[in-house]
Amino acid sequence: MKQAESLKQLKALDSKALAKELTASNKKLVELRFSAKMRKLKNYQEIGLERKKIAQIWTLLGEKAIEEIIKAEETGKAKDAK
Repeated sequence: MKQAESLKQLKALDSKALAKELTASNKKLVELRFSAKMRKLKNYQEIGLERKKIAQIWTLLGEKAIEEIIKAEETGKAKDAK
């Protein structure tokens, strides 16, 4: 349930906010991996969850890029029709 809510929140963000979130998630993943190497990490599942979040962000960024391309093509066709 929590994952679905997190995905909805990510979908509501724009590209710049997603990029910031991606940077923060990458930093957190590095910290988690470091903690795991130092045997300080209690819950190793966090690493997998953070990787999944990063993958979701990359997917959303790709979808938004495709949407922008489609909008640009549509506006170009609309201008050509006039």
